[in-house]
Amino acid sequence: KLPSAAHPLKRRGSQRLTLEKEGGMFLDFHAPDETNTRRGKSQPKITKKLLDISPRGLAFLVPEDELAIFPKGSELKDCFLLIKGQRFSVRAQIMHVSPFQRRLGAELLASSHKVGVQFLEIHADCTAAISALVMKGLRRSISAGLKEIARAA
Repeated sequence: KLPSAAHPLKRRGSQRLTLEKEGGMFLDFHAPDETNTRRGKSQPKITKKLLDISPRGLAFLVPEDELAIFPKGSELKDCFLLIKGQRFSVRAQIMHVSPFQRRLGAELLASSHKVGVQFLEIHADCTAAISALVMKGLRRSISAGLKEIARAA
């Protein structure tokens, strides 16, 4: 017998911290575009402010004109995660690229693309630093939610 309702599964294995209001977290790497390497050109260095992060991966935004250098499945080269003044070497792969729009009420502020990245290799110290930030953000979010409930009561 089939179930009467289907429920979505939680596919994400770890909590993610949204960083829109946070500062000081960046990904520093060389573009994964293989064509520059084949022609003997050096890869451009890129630094992106993080949109969100978890111990398993992160996301950042790119404008439409940069989409070609972020193909799904490519590995970011010479990749460093910069967290609150600390620099961690990581191996990371692009898992998805999807449209992303920011709105303020009905007004469209910006349209870009979200690049989702999975860590292939990450040092335990880096994982611990990310986990601590995620937990701090989660506690802050819960505290703010409880204060909102108390004000409404």
